[in-house]
Amino acid sequence: MLLKRVYESFLVNPKSGYNVFLSYDLENLPASKDSIVHQTGILKLNCFASVFEKYFQFQETTRKERTGQLSIIGMMRPCMLSLKRTESQ
Repeated sequence: MLLKRVYESFLVNPKSGYNVFLSYDLENLPASKDSIVHQTGILKLNCFASVFEKYFQFQETTRKERTGQLSIIGMMRPCMLSLKRTESQ
């Protein structure tokens, strides 16, 4: 949900070996280029944060109902950012 909100139309189906793939049309970038550069720069941070988003939503909605503790155990996968220019066809 977080990645969809932040990267909207730039998210495309990931290529083999990737979990997240962004595609930018360099010829038709929006006027807010600085924002796009910043958001792309924090992609790894947002990948990490997105893992916890569902947990925090669950915690908020069940705050009144909880009587015990909730533990989250998970594996963090490395997030790699690779940029390259592709020619439009």
